[in-house]
Amino acid sequence: MRRGLDSISYNPFEVAELLTGLEEIHLARIRGELLAHEEQPVEEAVAEVVPVPVAPKPVVTKPEPTAVQPELAADDPHMVMVHGLAQGAWFDLAEDGKESLRCRLAAFIRPTGKYIFVNRNGIKVAEKTQVELALAIKAGHMRALDHSMLFDRALESVVTSLRQAKAKTPLDLDGNK
Repeated sequence: MRRGLDSISYNPFEVAELLTGLEEIHLARIRGELLAHEEQPVEEAVAEVVPVPVAPKPVVTKPEPTAVQPELAADDPHMVMVHGLAQGAWFDLAEDGKESLRCRLAAFIRPTGKYIFVNRNGIKVAEKTQVELALAIKAGHMRALDHSMLFDRALESVVTSLRQAKAKTPLDLDGNK
């Protein structure tokens, strides 16, 4: 459990508290003891529950305002783009009044229709539906990054680092310093 919680960057202090509590409960159950906050076994507590009749509340129907979600046609270029996104695609997310944040598409959850975005550390930073994502791209709040551009920048960084390392420790033809 600790490895799993560490892998999702769960608060280490809370992990320690949680696991200590679970250990206490586990050991008490093995010894057949009740913990301080337990007054009676669950079976006895359930037996003492007496249902109380409650009068049904009158149903009041008020028209509630619903948030109007703008719709995009299925053939809208932004919707088509979102539909074709691959897991691992990188984006710049520009939130109102904040510096843009680089994130990647970590998952698409089909049952809920949600696209999950994480930062470089794997921490969830955004969750959007297909329409929300298409609208964010259309409005310029999210910008898909070109994979070749990212690869070129990474390669350039590696080459620069190698050149700097070579300049600090020159090697002769035999590989000696």
